[in-house]
Amino acid sequence: MRKIVRLKNKMIAEKRAKKLSKEHARNLRRQERLASA
Repeated sequence: MRKIVRLKNKMIAEKRAKKLSKEHARNLRRQERLASA
């Protein structure tokens, strides 16, 4: 049981990290656009 919970938590953490990195990349792009404009 505990192993399954740990795997589930790991998947959730990876999903959250992927979402965060995607938002971070979007913010970086926006900043670059503002800097070049």
